[in-house]
Amino acid sequence: MKRLFLIPVVFSALFASCGKEQKPVQPSLMEASKQELADAIEERDQLLALVKEIAESIAEVKKLENIVAVGNQKNYESIDGYPEIIDDISGIQKTLQLRQRQLSEMERNLEESSLHNDELKGVIRALRKQVDSQLESITRLKIQISKAETDIERLNKEVDSLNAKVKEVYDEKELIATSSQRLADELNTCYFVVATKNDLKKHNIIETGFLRHTKILKNDFDKSFFIVNDRRSLDTINLNSSKSKILTNHPEDSYEIIEKNRNQFLHITNPEKFWSLTNYLVIQTD
Repeated sequence: MKRLFLIPVVFSALFASCGKEQKPVQPSLMEASKQELADAIEERDQLLALVKEIAESIAEVKKLENIVAVGNQKNYESIDGYPEIIDDISGIQKTLQLRQRQLSEMERNLEESSLHNDELKGVIRALRKQVDSQLESITRLKIQISKAETDIERLNKEVDSLNAKVKEVYDEKELIATSSQRLADELNTCYFVVATKNDLKKHNIIETGFLRHTKILKNDFDKSFFIVNDRRSLDTINLNSSKSKILTNHPEDSYEIIEKNRNQFLHITNPEKFWSLTNYLVIQTD
């Protein structure tokens, strides 16, 4: 606020000096030639224009300081806008450096002039302090922007790394879920066959002989003859016979045989218990 307050003060000093130049009582103006007077007025007008330009540059610096401050509050979420800000800062810096040189030149001209105006010299000194201060602000802004770009690059790398880890964990989770589902399906896979005695013997599912007990699922029986199913959903099997017989071992209280229209159906009342001893079901229909 103090810096901005200097601008109207500078204008007041310049206009005051202008008024003093017009007073006939000043010996310096009375003794100056018309050319010297014209030169003095031109220098004053240049200084007035320079004051306005420096004020505009200061306003631009303040605007950029606010932009960078907002960027800090947002933790530099995006790097896209910063190259443009850096260009703006560099442009203002060049402009301020030019104003600095112009002030020095005007100060030298004022020293060489026969019109020794202390107020104008004070204005130039005040403006030089303003310009120097703003150049320091520009330097600080560049440092902040540079640090912001470094932080953004670091954070982007961290985000990419975290995204990669999340994807890795997600893929691993999917793999585990798929493996778990496959294992569950395998554990709940059951096999059943409903066929005549001759067909069962033909596929080596049973072995019989004179005065011998029937052997079931011995040696190399034909697994392709069985129907594959899921024991979690299998609850009823049509036996297509009126005198079927279960040859494999299953708890008797886990199923029942229902007959409808001279045709039998196997109804599994407790699947977990029914398949607890074996995953194979062999039913002979004659």
